[in-house]
Amino acid sequence: MLKVVDLHKDFGGLKVLDGVDLEVERNQVVGLIGPNGSGKTTLFNVIAGVYKPTSGEVLLDGERVDGLKPDQLYRKGLVRTFQIPRPFRKLTVLDNLLLAGREQIGERFLNVFRLIKWKMQEKELLEKAEEIMDLLNLSHLSDEYAGNLSGGQLKLLELGRALMSDPKIMLLDEPAGGVNPTLAIRLFGKIRELAETRNLTFFIIEHRMETLMNYSDYMFVLYRGKIIVEGEPKKVMDDERVIEVYLGEL
Repeated sequence: MLKVVDLHKDFGGLKVLDGVDLEVERNQVVGLIGPNGSGKTTLFNVIAGVYKPTSGEVLLDGERVDGLKPDQLYRKGLVRTFQIPRPFRKLTVLDNLLLAGREQIGERFLNVFRLIKWKMQEKELLEKAEEIMDLLNLSHLSDEYAGNLSGGQLKLLELGRALMSDPKIMLLDEPAGGVNPTLAIRLFGKIRELAETRNLTFFIIEHRMETLMNYSDYMFVLYRGKIIVEGEPKKVMDDERVIEVYLGEL
């Protein structure tokens, strides 16, 4: 689903990504770990079109997409979330979800004359939003303003908004950051369920390595802009290089 080839990103004289190579298989949950400052979020920003790479390639579903803008990648099915959720705080949970629907007829002025088709799409989006709220246990908060939600509920809403866009692959930047351990486990359980039942692919940055290890199929370790270890979770966590990196011995 996603392939990164010899990816480099420099900021002036600072080399943040130094020849990253990785592949994310379709319908898998894939983790990305590494110490602070290793380049994880920069890698996500390059893949998602926030930054242009200095050199290298990004391929989505076999098509080269490096250099495309975030909205272009969104239309191709790549969606990302951020460490800090950014909902419309003065809108309800339901309205936040409805706004995220793809290619809405009502967004174009001339489509006011296509009222029947417009209403049909609105009905479909409402049903889809209700289904997603039920899936994420947010139905009881449908009419609650997003600004009143807890940190964990905001993370679930962020995931729900991404799901409304019918993505092929989701890049999640610390989805469990700032939430309690119980909710983090529930959140990753939902991610695992979505990968298995909806044929979705997830690429996840997460500092809670024990949680990520229990729910991912494959993991990469990024250190100083390079992938130093990759493989199945247990193999990665038992690797001496990973232990040394987190103990600060490299």
